[in-house]
Amino acid sequence: MDSIEEVNRVRASLGLPLLPVPGGGPQFKRSKDAGSSSEDEEQGSTLESRQAQGDS
Repeated sequence: MDSIEEVNRVRASLGLPLLPVPGGGPQFKRSKDAGSSSEDEEQGSTLESRQAQGDS
């Protein structure tokens, strides 16, 4: 067994937790502006924004 993927296949078959794979974690999108405002947010995409649109 040379790779973590092979070890994880065996561990999964035994019901053991899998080992972390380097670079195999969740991939997140990079935002253009770290301090993005709600202007970038799709109109009506959250409950609060839909409620605010209904009030005006």
